[in-house]
Amino acid sequence: MKRMMVFPFVCGLALVVIVGVGSQNVLLAKEEIVRLQEGLGKHHFRISTHVPMAQRYFDQGMILMYGFNHAEAARSFRYAQKLDPACGMCFWGEGLVLGPNINAPMEDSAVPQAFAAVQRVLVLRENATGKERVLLQAVAKRYAKEVSADRSIFDFLGT
Repeated sequence: MKRMMVFPFVCGLALVVIVGVGSQNVLLAKEEIVRLQEGLGKHHFRISTHVPMAQRYFDQGMILMYGFNHAEAARSFRYAQKLDPACGMCFWGEGLVLGPNINAPMEDSAVPQAFAAVQRVLVLRENATGKERVLLQAVAKRYAKEVSADRSIFDFLGT
């Protein structure tokens, strides 16, 4: 009889341990440091930031975007945001890479994140240079709050 009572206890304890370890991994993933990668090139796009490392992570994000590695580019832009939360262009970069590109349409799951980045862009645009302000306003037109079945109005690139 004791054995029958021990089994559910052990299973419950195992579940608590598994869930606890899983939660810790998620927490660690959120605090993950994005490393600067070597050998990607020397592209530099000057942005309004007083944090040199935010500039470097922004540049890395641009290089990764040009290489169609949008997921890694987004990570670099998000890390630049952590380094300089007042950098509108760091949010612009994230918004840009979450959208559609020549190789893939925008994923529905990216809409809330892209919209959130754009909302932050709109708040920070006053601190931007003239050129940056135009870029910030342009990316803001690419996204809506809700997933749209027809994104053609947002994805139109002109001819």
